[in-house]
Amino acid sequence: SCWRGQTGAGSRDRGTVNGVAPTWCACPAQSETAVRYSTAIRSRWQVRGLGLLQSPGFAMFNNIQMLRAFAASLVLIHHAGAHYQAMGGIWGWFSQLASVGFAGVDVFFVISGFVAAHTTFDKARSWSNAWHFARRRLARIYLGYWPFLAAMMAITWVFTPAAIPKIDVLGSVFLTTIKLDRLAIYVTWSLTFELLFYALVSATLLLPMRQVNRLVYLAALGVFASLVATYSQAHSAVQIFTAMLFEFLAGMLIYMHRQSLGQRWLVPVCALLGGAAFVLGARLHATDGSIRIFTFGLGAVAW
Repeated sequence: SCWRGQTGAGSRDRGTVNGVAPTWCACPAQSETAVRYSTAIRSRWQVRGLGLLQSPGFAMFNNIQMLRAFAASLVLIHHAGAHYQAMGGIWGWFSQLASVGFAGVDVFFVISGFVAAHTTFDKARSWSNAWHFARRRLARIYLGYWPFLAAMMAITWVFTPAAIPKIDVLGSVFLTTIKLDRLAIYVTWSLTFELLFYALVSATLLLPMRQVNRLVYLAALGVFASLVATYSQAHSAVQIFTAMLFEFLAGMLIYMHRQSLGQRWLVPVCALLGGAAFVLGARLHATDGSIRIFTFGLGAVAW
């Protein structure tokens, strides 16, 4: 409780990281504990496994940030593909990449599971922490989404007012539907799944960590078995949710085993496996259902 970060222009000269140095206030009878804890803190600042730069209370996974940028670029190219063709674009490689760019969403779901585990697994199990996590996630999604929703509704009202009655306004505002033809912004269907996942994660903050670990393993196994059993069935909202949930759980499992998965030799192996899975998904036109998870989903997990 006495630790605090000291920042300043001169702090970089004292062997700190990012200009922040741990200091201790004068607390009696804590000198030995202070030395031990300061040593532990210093070692945490120097962690580099999995591209991690970590300070007390904060961690930045550089490889996760790069993967986010890659996934965002895929999604951007996917949605730009139709506009590119309408403009008379002739680069075939761009159209081919755009046709599979939707798989960036699969990467995002795996990352979401990883980050959710990273931000909650070390927290005390309590109602207050569950509410704190849920509140922050709700604010992050809705406050970033509502301004664009308002802009889209205004544009629709001005240019295509006949489309307004077809929009599920409440479903669009609160992201409670994944029917693309009823959403004001159809690409927001993925945010509905994010909300469901975060609700589940919030609930885990009420359970002992040992039970949470068991639940993650059991849920991942059950979801995978369900995907195998429903492989040839028609796509439904439940199956889509199950598929996305598997990717989210896979991200949590990666976090749980991040130390053993941090071996350098695994980097090229996973990169090649992920690339092969994406190529296979593209050849099979795996846009939905179990086949998408067994190609693009597993590729996202590998990356």
